[in-house]
Amino acid sequence: MEANTYIAVLRKGWKYIAACGVLGALIALAFSFAMTPQYRATTTLYFSLQGGDSTSQILEGSTFAQNQVQSFALLADKPAVLQPVIDELGLALTPEQLSKQVSTNAQIETVLLDVSATSPNPTQAAAIANSTARSLTAAIDKLEGGATSGNVPRVRSSIVAEAQVPLEPYSPNKKLNALGGLALGLVIGATGVVLRALLDTKVRDEERVHSVTTTPVIGSVAQDTWLDSGKKTADTSGDRGQSQGLEAFRRLRSSVEYLGYDGGNRMIAVSSPSPGDGKSTVAINLARAFAENSRVLLIDTDLRKPSVGAKLGLEEAVGLSGVLINQYGLDEAVQRLGRGNLDVLASGDVPPNPAELLGSPAMARLLEMARERYEWVFLDTPPLLPVSDPALVGKQADGMLVVVNTKATTVQHLKQALRILEMTGVQCLGLILNRVPGSSTDYYYRREEQSADGPLARIQRTRSGKAGIAGQSAPIPAMPAPTGSPGPVPSGAEPPTGPA
Repeated sequence: MEANTYIAVLRKGWKYIAACGVLGALIALAFSFAMTPQYRATTTLYFSLQGGDSTSQILEGSTFAQNQVQSFALLADKPAVLQPVIDELGLALTPEQLSKQVSTNAQIETVLLDVSATSPNPTQAAAIANSTARSLTAAIDKLEGGATSGNVPRVRSSIVAEAQVPLEPYSPNKKLNALGGLALGLVIGATGVVLRALLDTKVRDEERVHSVTTTPVIGSVAQDTWLDSGKKTADTSGDRGQSQGLEAFRRLRSSVEYLGYDGGNRMIAVSSPSPGDGKSTVAINLARAFAENSRVLLIDTDLRKPSVGAKLGLEEAVGLSGVLINQYGLDEAVQRLGRGNLDVLASGDVPPNPAELLGSPAMARLLEMARERYEWVFLDTPPLLPVSDPALVGKQADGMLVVVNTKATTVQHLKQALRILEMTGVQCLGLILNRVPGSSTDYYYRREEQSADGPLARIQRTRSGKAGIAGQSAPIPAMPAPTGSPGPVPSGAEPPTGPA
């Protein structure tokens, strides 16, 4: 990925990153409160030069004292210094154990040495620091040979600042730990977001689509609760969630109308790479959106696992398979949905040879008849990857719309589906992103902002005042109904919800 892609990924996952940062800070604080507070007390020793008459001896002695401080610092945690401390304070510790509580710091280019001691007890910390400093002074005097003899300079030590009982613990540092936890959490969150983007093979947005194919995305359907609620679709006067969902299909209708602006592309197949991508739901609701102002026929060409009739509550035994074997005519099999302009041809009984029927001359004659009688014909086909049926249907249509499930469709599946269409000579008119996160309204305005200057957006703005464009439009006069009885009409039947 390029730098801009990384930035976009991090921006998209900022909520997850922020949550990881907050969680890291809280965990660090929890550990800080669980830790035993440690107190530190410090005693400062000053080293001076005793003896020496000449100036050169004094200067050399001063340099010698500075060098000796580094060596004296190493003596502080030795048994010779710490055992007297244990004896004086009556500590139930060994010199090795006590050495872990004692530390020294020789200040650079000075003759000062800080002796520090840590302990859960602040009073004991100060006592250990002072006692260690006294013991170190005694050990140094012993090593240096006691009092000054003759003109030989000797290094002497003295306590210049005794340790005081600390009032606040130096460890744990809750603020510092919280900041460290926050920083670590942010790093982990950002790493997780980037790795998820790198390892995620699903087609989740238009940007991922553009990295796979040049086929345009003509619309998106948000994942709204009304689509997955299992309730029948209400009409435009229904509740807000349902109206917003239908509005998404009206906007999709505008894009499809643009594809057929010259009178072509009036018979459109709808498919998807895999089962469960929601193609049937999209096909049904798209047909319903067109039926608001056009004469529409929806045909369920999935003769293996049909779903349109069940979703609409129609008679499934009478349908396409019966028409193709001349069991009954088209006029007898077509069922009118409610009182609108939408006719539905269910799949009928599942035949033993669906591919042969879909590729038969009878299928070609039926589709030609449908072209003559209806303004728009939508063909709900099986998924592209499992069977070859969609290609047989798609070649007889003006083109195919491919539904991409942003929750399940992978890049590899989309590539394979588009390759099948290319190899079989089926024109892919565009892709429809299904179950896009966010509400329909939110996605609509977000999409308008992102593609406000795009060609399709400009065309939609130009045509926004005409009938049939996005939004509530006045219905145009319906074409004369087909001759013959339209078949049984279920009472109150409405378009479906839920995945195909």
